[in-house]
Amino acid sequence: MASSAYVSLLLLLVVAPSALWHPGVRTGRDKWWKIILHRHDEENNSNNRKKNNLQKNCVFGIPTLSMTVNPDTLWFGEVIDAVETKAGIQQLSFLGGKFKRFFLQRHRRLIQLVLLGPDGSISTKLLFRFSNLYLIGFANRDDHWFVMKGAEDLMPGATVLPFGYKYSDLLQAIEGSTTKQKLANLALGKAPTLEAVSTLGTNDPSNLNPKVPSSLGLFAVTVAESLRFLPIREKIGTILESGTIGYLDEKKYNDYINNWAKISMLLLCSLHGRPLGDFRGYNDLKDIHIVDDQQAINVIAILLRPSGYDPEDPKASCDDR
Repeated sequence: MASSAYVSLLLLLVVAPSALWHPGVRTGRDKWWKIILHRHDEENNSNNRKKNNLQKNCVFGIPTLSMTVNPDTLWFGEVIDAVETKAGIQQLSFLGGKFKRFFLQRHRRLIQLVLLGPDGSISTKLLFRFSNLYLIGFANRDDHWFVMKGAEDLMPGATVLPFGYKYSDLLQAIEGSTTKQKLANLALGKAPTLEAVSTLGTNDPSNLNPKVPSSLGLFAVTVAESLRFLPIREKIGTILESGTIGYLDEKKYNDYINNWAKISMLLLCSLHGRPLGDFRGYNDLKDIHIVDDQQAINVIAILLRPSGYDPEDPKASCDDR
């Protein structure tokens, strides 16, 4: 059993109130995970607000939610807590109000994650788009910014990297990797995270480190996908807590990532009384064991606003799909 101090640190991993305690999370074998998934009480919420070192400012002239973390600690939960409870993301209620999930709006905003080095100084900064949680760029320890192709309009003046921000682009850029290997070969955990921080922090604008794509891929998965999907959050939380190296090497994780928009659309249409129905919607997801709203709720934490969805006219968005 972990010490009381360690348990207190684990409480940082608690996410938004009542958002995650659901029957789809396996907790029987890991007592610590029960602590992580239970709702904060008011005292813990107050403590976390102090620890998150959260600021709202502008980066590249865009309103930005910024926080500083030490990657040598249990920073993972701090980030999830800050984004879900303090970023002002809209919450939606499902299944008679039993479950609440977050819904991303198309605001022109950014999320900045400032990662410290061993000496306590800033080593690297990561920028994510608020509207879809895509990782779009980073800064080295000299505060020189790099932007992935396709996001140059959000980071004017930054050095453009020779690959885009999509996973397929990142994986294709990794040495010795093919897109067929997808996310399964990305090493995750504390040691790979610290190495990624060093790689990004020391990257030379005139000589791209070949490990930059895999380093960005690690943070895209560890941060963005953990925010989006509950099973991925549980998996990565287990890896980081254990101190070992792990992988998202089960097919289901890649399937969740590839179907984020689809799962979001199905839930949004059901919410507005325009269910796509098993034969028209969830049937496409039966291979990943998502066949109804409850199973979708058990997987997703943050819903994307799909390109074809208009909240002002859900009937037109959801009919005939």
